[in-house]
Amino acid sequence: MTLGRVGAIGALCLALFALSCDRDRSNPLDPQSDLVADLPATPAQIAAEAGVGVIRLAWQPVTDKDLAGYAIYRAAQSNGTYTFVAGDGDSTAQITTGKTTFADTIGAVATFFYRVAAVDTTGLRGELSAFAGATALEDAVAPGAPQSLSAVPDEVTIGRVTLRWSAPQRDSNGGEISGLAGHVLLPGEQGGGGLGPIHTGGAGTRGDVGSGVTVPSRLSHSVLGL
Repeated sequence: MTLGRVGAIGALCLALFALSCDRDRSNPLDPQSDLVADLPATPAQIAAEAGVGVIRLAWQPVTDKDLAGYAIYRAAQSNGTYTFVAGDGDSTAQITTGKTTFADTIGAVATFFYRVAAVDTTGLRGELSAFAGATALEDAVAPGAPQSLSAVPDEVTIGRVTLRWSAPQRDSNGGEISGLAGHVLLPGEQGGGGLGPIHTGGAGTRGDVGSGVTVPSRLSHSVLGL
């Protein structure tokens, strides 16, 4: 090999070395890219807790100054495909919540796994956390009885009565209330019952009786939680 060829090879190596030093630092695929260095930190210690029809998540906060929120992803299997979960955050920015807790209402007995990522104010998303999973529980206990039922005759419409009550605070077994979906009004003449439901409503604490319903002159009402 001549000295000229050695010199040419050396010059080529120096040129390649210089090119590698001047690589595009904005390339996100480059592990030494400035974008990688600026990604939000990864949330740690993610935990999933099962509730009746719900899975509650919690994790350690990320301390990045430009943190915008957290993106939560859910999958039916730990190694499955994780999809974004919408919450009270900006879904258009792929942010589920700005808090470090989240309740995912499932509404049925089901098992899900979750991973969490931090999102900064520029829209960059950090690495996904380790996964955590839980199985939502079945609501097998009826709610307790509503309290403080009152009936007020309508001043304008004859035969119309407005009922108000306090929603139950505990389940019938004394445990924390879970899965309250609504109330049923059960009328009965002189407290005897037996007329069947006349109104089924949501979880609110008011019901109007008499619109399109024949109401006896002496009527008592019972309210059941669903």
